[in-house]
Amino acid sequence: MSESALTIHEVPQVVEINALVEESATKLEHNAAAVEKPNVDWWSHIKLWVAIGVWYGLNIAHIMTSKSLLNVLPLPWSLCSFEFFVGWIFAIVFWGTQFRPMPHFPSITTFAKMFVPLGALTVLLHCGTILSMALGTVSFTTVIKSAEPVATAALSILILKDYLNIYVYLSLIPIVAGVALASAKELDFNVWAFLAALLSNIFEALRTIITKGLKQDDERIGSNLTPTNVYMLFTLVAAVLCLPVALAIESPKWRQVWAESTASMTGGEKAFVVVRFVACGFLYYVYNDCAFYCLGLMNQVTHSVLNTMKRIAVIVVSIIIFKNDVEVLGYVGMGTAIVGGLLYSLAKQGVCMRQKAVTAA
Repeated sequence: MSESALTIHEVPQVVEINALVEESATKLEHNAAAVEKPNVDWWSHIKLWVAIGVWYGLNIAHIMTSKSLLNVLPLPWSLCSFEFFVGWIFAIVFWGTQFRPMPHFPSITTFAKMFVPLGALTVLLHCGTILSMALGTVSFTTVIKSAEPVATAALSILILKDYLNIYVYLSLIPIVAGVALASAKELDFNVWAFLAALLSNIFEALRTIITKGLKQDDERIGSNLTPTNVYMLFTLVAAVLCLPVALAIESPKWRQVWAESTASMTGGEKAFVVVRFVACGFLYYVYNDCAFYCLGLMNQVTHSVLNTMKRIAVIVVSIIIFKNDVEVLGYVGMGTAIVGGLLYSLAKQGVCMRQKAVTAA
């Protein structure tokens, strides 16, 4: 066969190869452009940041409204009871309209064994926080509450025999040091406010430990046990348990406290007290529900960081609004405790361990 014949037969193959090369080059350019200009879901980002803003705003509004109300109307148990009962309104709306699927249980015994203890702990931890705020300052209560990881770590060892990595325990040092320094430099230190917040931490740690053992996808326990539904069930049981306690402790003095607290108020000012009381109930439920919603939009590490920033925002806003006097070392103690809480959250999620593994690789 001649050389010219070979060339003629090879021409189509060469053309085909060139076409494939050009097509591959075009695809590579397209992929490179796609990498350079990723398809960003702006709506998801906007929705996330709006949710975070609402969560922060509602939480700060609830704490400031609660403290201002308790300064005027010192009935912390009654306030807690009402806040829990607002949960029943949301349960009727959400489950009644099927906005959220209603949870179901095999028997009332299964439900009671699981949620009565959790509801009782919810009463104790929330009422402890409210009592601490009623007796002390918001900033002081927030700092003591940042020490909750210490209680969780200790009770996890005692109850679950669960030992965490060394970084978790090291992160407890700045928490304890910060709380100690902030307490020592608290100008309006109240031992009962300190103890109430401390007990609230212990009860919150116990609830966290019990909730860890709750398998939400186990049909033998129940169905539709989503995080928001579990929180709602906490609240409903807490409402039933807290009411008799509030009635026993504070109902005999309702009339006297109201008369003394509003003696010099106008009709409009009295109405504003009632409005704040009602607002506290709705703000409490909605901000907690929003916090669970945010947790579903991000990982736990991001949520922990944002929760730490929220504590800082609460402290700053409370000092501005209520004009609390804080010494320099008090600020140092607050900052140390808050940062320690952040380090604990990151260490518990294994951030330090993952970084070590990446470095080793």
